Amino acid sequence: MKRLGCIWPAVGLAAGVTGVVALLILGAVTRTSQVLRHPATPALVRVAAPTSTPTGQPTAPQLTPVPTTAGDGSGGTYLVGDLVEVYGTGGDGVRLRAEPGLQAAIHGLGMDSDVFQVTDGPVEAGGHVWWYLVNPYDTAHQGWAVAEFLRPLAGP
Repeated sequence: MKRLGCIWPAVGLAAGVTGVVALLILGAVTRTSQVLRHPATPALVRVAAPTSTPTGQPTAPQLTPVPTTAGDGSGGTYLVGDLVEVYGTGGDGVRLRAEPGLQAAIHGLGMDSDVFQVTDGPVEAGGHVWWYLVNPYDTAHQGWAVAEFLRPLAGP
C-alpha cells in the first residue's frame, strides 16, 4: 500500500479557508444592518456668505498713530468714541480689568498695536488714570486699562 503523506495540513488548510469565507459572508450580511442602525449625526457648519466690496475702495479705514504731547504713550485725554492703540508695553500687553484699579479681576489682555474704542472714563484709581476700552472687532474683548499704555489714533 502506498502512503499518501500526512493529510492533516490539507484538512487544516481547508478548514481555514472555509472559516475565512464564512466570516467574510457573515461580515457582509451584518455590516449593512449595523451601518443603517447607527447613522452619523449631521454637523452644521455655518460659513459666512461672501460680500461684495466695490473696487477702488478700501475694506477698512487705515489708522495712523497720532503721538501724545510727550510721544511716549502717556495717555493723553480722550473722548468717548475715540480710538486708541495699546503702546509701550514692551510686549507684555496692558491688562483689561473688571474695574479701575490694580486689584480688580483681569478680563483680558491688550497687546501692543491692538486698537480699542474708549467707552468710559477717565477714572482715577490707585495712582493711575483708567479708561474703559472695547475692541471694535471683538466686543467681548473689553475692560478698564491704564492710560500710560494708550495713545490716540486718527483716521486717514
